[in-house]
Amino acid sequence: MADFWIYYFLWGIILMLLGPNFTLQFNPIGIGSLFFAVATAVVYAVLLKRLTMLYSSFTIVTWLNIIGAIYFLPLVLIVEPGQLISIHFEWGLWYPLIMLAVFASSFAFIFYTIGMHHLGVSRTSIFANFIPVFTSIFSYFMVQERLTLNTLSGMLLVISGVIIAQQKAKGKNAASVVSS
Repeated sequence: MADFWIYYFLWGIILMLLGPNFTLQFNPIGIGSLFFAVATAVVYAVLLKRLTMLYSSFTIVTWLNIIGAIYFLPLVLIVEPGQLISIHFEWGLWYPLIMLAVFASSFAFIFYTIGMHHLGVSRTSIFANFIPVFTSIFSYFMVQERLTLNTLSGMLLVISGVIIAQQKAKGKNAASVVSS
């Protein structure tokens, strides 16, 4: 039965990659980058779970932001050295940037870290599958992206996969409570 679900979810991914004429449209470099990103996300999630046992979510995200700023500052200075000097500090330009940094980045990661602490790596990662679904929905409403039948089918498979995974997780939790 487990093999069925693996192929079921794989079919959802394939549907998302199919073009309008049911031809595969992907770039091998993009697929390689995707696998690297997934591997990095798995390592990040496992390390983050360990850190949540030692530190608060706010502390973890604060240090991640500081370390990220330290690592990216030299890159900015090397790639665009003249641009940093010519930046004008106008509130109308900086306000949206600050709001994105605080709300979209920092608060999102704080809530993700809290979820990781309380739900664990696997259950938190299950909900990360909703990211492409919401990206497609927001793209439709905000930039008039077309939702094709393939995209909608893939979204349906992702949503049903999350529901099935949650049902299995609930069943395991109930079984462990009964056996103890």
